[in-house]
Amino acid sequence: MTSKEVNVETTIGFIKEAPSLAVCGFNVYHKNRLIRPYWKVTGDGSSKGNGVVGVLEVNFIEPAHDKQDFERSTLFIRLEAKLKHIQMDYWNRHCQLIGHQLPGFRAHSMQKGHTVASHKQQPDRLHGTSPSADFQEVHLDNQVNSMQHMNSGQPATVLAVGLHGEVEYEDGPGSMEVDQICEENIRLFMRCEEHRQKETQLKQTIEELEKELEQSKRKCAQLSAHLEAKRKQKIMKQQLGEKVS
Repeated sequence: MTSKEVNVETTIGFIKEAPSLAVCGFNVYHKNRLIRPYWKVTGDGSSKGNGVVGVLEVNFIEPAHDKQDFERSTLFIRLEAKLKHIQMDYWNRHCQLIGHQLPGFRAHSMQKGHTVASHKQQPDRLHGTSPSADFQEVHLDNQVNSMQHMNSGQPATVLAVGLHGEVEYEDGPGSMEVDQICEENIRLFMRCEEHRQKETQLKQTIEELEKELEQSKRKCAQLSAHLEAKRKQKIMKQQLGEKVS
C-alpha cells in the first residue's frame, strides 16, 4: 500500500503581548473544531519558545472519543516532535523581535525581514484560513520599524505528513536530525507503554496477593478462636473431673 501524504499549513508568530505574557503552544483543530488549545510541545522550566504560538488543522488524526484530545498514536508523536522543531527554529531566528538575544548571535543577522529560510512563505494565510479566525492577535512586533504591527507577512510552515506515519518537514535543513529525534521519541513511547502494561499487571498481582493475605488472616483468626475454645473446654473438663474425684 502506498503511503498517502497531506500538507498541513502551520501559521506561527509571536503573540502580541509577548514577552510580558509567557504563553506558547499550538491551537490544533480537527475539521474546524478546536481540540487542543495552546498545545505546549516544549519542555517546562525554560523560557525558550515563550510567546511563540501557532495554529494548524490536522484532519488526518482522529481525536479521542470525547473529542477533548488526540490519541497518542505514532503519527501524533511524530507531529509533536515536528512542531517542537518548528517552534524552536522560529524562536532561534526571531527571538530578538521581542527583546531576547541568543548568546553569540548578532542581532542584525536576524533582522532581514520576517521570512524563515527553511519555511515556505505564504503571507496571506493568517486571516484567510477558517481554523485561524481567532488568530488575528498573533503577529510580529518589529522593533526596527517602531514596533509597527505586522498584519501580513506571517511565516507559514508547511508540514508534509504521511497518513501511515511518515512526517516530512518541507525544505527543513535539519530534517535528518529531526527524523532521528522522532524515531527516538517513538522508541521511548513504546518502552513507556510496555512499562505501563507491566505496572498494571504488577498492580493486579499485588491486589490479588493482598486479597489472599486477607483471606489467610481471617482463616488464621478463625482457627485461633477455634483452638482457644477447645483449650477452654478441655480446661473446664479437667476442673470438673478433679471436683468429682
